Amino acid sequence: MQSTRDLEEPTPESVVDRRYLVKREIARGGMGSVFEAEHVVTRAKVALKTLTRPALDHASAHARLMREARVLGAIRHPNVVYVQDAGSCPKHGPFIALEMIDGRPLDGILVARQRLPVPQAVAMTVQLCDALETVNRRGIVHRDVKPSNVLISRLPNGDQV
Repeated sequence: MQSTRDLEEPTPESVVDRRYLVKREIARGGMGSVFEAEHVVTRAKVALKTLTRPALDHASAHARLMREARVLGAIRHPNVVYVQDAGSCPKHGPFIALEMIDGRPLDGILVARQRLPVPQAVAMTVQLCDALETVNRRGIVHRDVKPSNVLISRLPNGDQV
């Protein structure tokens, strides 16, 4: 069995699990990174979530990411990101392939606009609460709800959380 110390973080142009070509890093947190990637056969864009270097060394982080994949994969809701695939790459460790959301994090919108009009803020809050209620009904607590983890897509009929 391969040691977790032999694993490495993906970088642009890496191919994860012979399926996902990494294009660019979108976000980085303490435990994981999210990359824009492309399926090598279908060319479908995905958001590929992987572990960062410190987390790659811990089996508990691997298990946590796979648990996240199972939990998210069981939820179908218009305001919860869809899991397309998950697995473990011999070179890069565990990963989750999520639908690529064409949107901006709420924290970036708030920095640019300072404050949202009340009707827009209420509409976003209702959508977020609906998603969290669906998740909570399954016995799951999000534990990291914050503006940087809330993506907003502009649609013809209004913003979608």
